[in-house]
Amino acid sequence: MELNNHQGWYGETFVAAIAAAAGFQVVVPYPDMGKDLMLARDDEVPELDVQIALRVKSRRVDEFTTTGSGFKMNRP
Repeated sequence: MELNNHQGWYGETFVAAIAAAAGFQVVVPYPDMGKDLMLARDDEVPELDVQIALRVKSRRVDEFTTTGSGFKMNRP
C-alpha cells in the first residue's frame, strides 16, 4: 500500500476506534462524498440523537527511532 494511503487509512481507523469506544456507530460512506466517516448515536430521547460527518486528515511530521525505553523523535 502506498505510504500516503496507508497513513490516511490509519488516521481514519484510529478516529473510528475512539468513536466506537465512546458509543458511536461508525459508517464509511460509499461512494466517497467528501466525508471520511459518519458517526451516529441513538438516544432514548429522540431530541438527543447525534449524527456527525467527519473528514479525517493525518500526516507524519518527523521520523522516529526506537530506543531502549521507547521511541525518540529525530528533528531535522
